Amino acid sequence: MTTEINAALLRLTRRADQSDPVNLVQTFVDVGPLLALLTSRDHQLLYGRRGTGKTHALTYLAESKRHEATEQAILIDLRSIGSSGGLYADSNLPLTERGTRLLVDTLAAIHDQLTDYALEGAYSGETSGQALSLLDQLADSIARVRVVGPVEVESHRQSETSEQANAALAVGMQGPSLSLQSTSGGRILKESTVRESGVTRHSIHFAAVQQLLSRTLIALGLERLWILLDEWSSIPQELQPLLADLLRRCILPISNVTVKIAAIEQRSRFKEVLANRDYMGIEVGSDMSADLDLDDFMVFGNDRGRARAFFAELLAKHVNAQLSDSRQDMNGDRFVRDAFTQESAFSELVQAAEGVPRDAINIAIISAQRADENLIGVPTVRSAAKTWYQRDKESGANANTDAHDLLIWIIDEVIA
Repeated sequence: MTTEINAALLRLTRRADQSDPVNLVQTFVDVGPLLALLTSRDHQLLYGRRGTGKTHALTYLAESKRHEATEQAILIDLRSIGSSGGLYADSNLPLTERGTRLLVDTLAAIHDQLTDYALEGAYSGETSGQALSLLDQLADSIARVRVVGPVEVESHRQSETSEQANAALAVGMQGPSLSLQSTSGGRILKESTVRESGVTRHSIHFAAVQQLLSRTLIALGLERLWILLDEWSSIPQELQPLLADLLRRCILPISNVTVKIAAIEQRSRFKEVLANRDYMGIEVGSDMSADLDLDDFMVFGNDRGRARAFFAELLAKHVNAQLSDSRQDMNGDRFVRDAFTQESAFSELVQAAEGVPRDAINIAIISAQRADENLIGVPTVRSAAKTWYQRDKESGANANTDAHDLLIWIIDEVIA
């Protein structure tokens, strides 16, 4: 039995974006109020470090909504939208061009998934021609989206001045009798040029896009559309407020649309304050709530019992998906009993993962490889954790001497 569990651990998929959506639904673990918060209809930011399960959570939400008759979910990976992945990050291109392509590609991704849904309904006779017509109009409005950069206005001013001179000569025997007068004059024309530059702003047919999208949802018979944006932090930070402002003006005002954004908090910029005290983008807390942070549910130091229960259930579900049908009944407690020498060995794994499911899965895989046909013990987990952190984390810190030295200290003195 131990060999079978270790073999199942070795077959685990390490990343959610490389896993089948059906498998992601089967292996999703609800802990505390996580699912209740995730399925609320409020616009919401989903924070979490790399590997904490943001993609897994959004995929689960998307798959659960797609099976409801009057709801539809659109899941967009912002790393892969558009035809040219390097366009947005190319700092050699003007900000206006990069921003325009980002906004157009994001709206086009929403339009394309709605069109696919409409065409599926058309085949079954459930979608009217009106919905397809509205989608065509929406595509035309999307094509008119533009980001307008600094505009230089040049004005010419002219002024004219005149000069005049008079001279007189009088000669007379008994008084003035003869007068000679000479007059000369001229005009001087002065011209000045004034150049004024505007502030970078973007101009979008907000009302047209918003109204057409709202009418399309009614024509499709959808009572709610869920727009789920994954990998927000992959967008260059200077472009993030542009996309956020598009969402605030075009999508958030639609009453039957819910937007969820998965992001890394320290790498996200949702708002830019403008010179007139207005702002461009999304105001966190006002326009969208930020009450869902996966670190709150999974970090061992925050709540040991909840973190232990989460990772036990997570690994059990992943192992169940790899076992034969007759063995797919293992819960978290049984997994810990059958795979580890003692409870403290599993607690060591949870603590080493520090709230990151991706790290927990990789440490479990290395532990299973080293345990071979034996149960996984504390020394095995510690050795596997050190190997994983050296392999995955050290390469990212090599460019910074202080960060590298700190990581080595953490590996040697804390983890080991």
